[in-house]
Amino acid sequence: MVPSHGSGSPCQYVAFQLFAAVNFLTFLQWMCHYRNS
Repeated sequence: MVPSHGSGSPCQYVAFQLFAAVNFLTFLQWMCHYRNS
């Protein structure tokens, strides 16, 4: 198992990365929709 850095576990890190990616994709879709309309 990968050793955790600080207080965060690898699972929490991966979950945070996925959460950030989803937010970024949603933001891009919103920007494209806003520009097209």
